[in-house]
Amino acid sequence: SFAVATLVGQGAASLISIRLGEKDSRGADHVFTNALTLNLILGSLVIAAGFIFMDPLLNIMGAQGAVKEMAADYMRVIYAGFIFQMLGFYFSNIARSEGFPVLAMASMITSGVSNMILDYLFIAVFGWGVQGGALATIMGQALGFFILLRHFVSGKSSLKVHGKDLIPDLKVIGRIIAVGSATFVTTLGASLSAALLN
Repeated sequence: SFAVATLVGQGAASLISIRLGEKDSRGADHVFTNALTLNLILGSLVIAAGFIFMDPLLNIMGAQGAVKEMAADYMRVIYAGFIFQMLGFYFSNIARSEGFPVLAMASMITSGVSNMILDYLFIAVFGWGVQGGALATIMGQALGFFILLRHFVSGKSSLKVHGKDLIPDLKVIGRIIAVGSATFVTTLGASLSAALLN
């Protein structure tokens, strides 16, 4: 799932950087909005696939008995909130390409610190177990996402969403995928290696 997030995030950020470097603000907006649509489409597919194929995936990973039940509890919460991770990673990449690396860093730090605090509260204090840990992860990612979203809706960003650009432009989407494919393969390979080692 994270590999899919890197596919769109890195691919779109690279194209937007090129457009901004060319002073083509309208072209940058077009890529930005199309990538947003692609994120929502791919994010929805990942979530659906995660729920549909959860049992086979856990079997492949070797989960059994009580461990499998806990893993399923964790994954259900993670997949339910996956869209925050995907859009947060996307906006973080775009913020850096726009020249706001501190904003992207602030989002990541907020996400990580809030995750740790909420982990303690949900697991140690409230006793919610693995579901509490998953919820803490999602809420941390959501906080990071909303920090970035505020930047883009407040007018501080030079990028704008245009309604007509929400309609997928296959040429632009193809270029986003082509540019982001190297990062996608690298991330996917690392994830598969970790899965096999586990």
